[in-house]
Amino acid sequence: MELFAKLFSSLLIFVYHCFDRIAIHGYLSALSRPEQVDYFFRDVVGVPPAAAYHQADASIRGLIQLLEAA
Repeated sequence: MELFAKLFSSLLIFVYHCFDRIAIHGYLSALSRPEQVDYFFRDVVGVPPAAAYHQADASIRGLIQLLEAA
């Protein structure tokens, strides 16, 4: 965020410290439909949807295993 503010400081009226929230709110409503989730990962993130789902699945399984072990 600091680099963005430095590069465009002459064009900014304010600095927003949670840039990710702007991106999330911009895509959140669209992500309610499965085909939009595919679009988000493929065209916005640049990751094939299947790879993103596999990574999310692996992360969730790891969290479940940690919770079960606790």
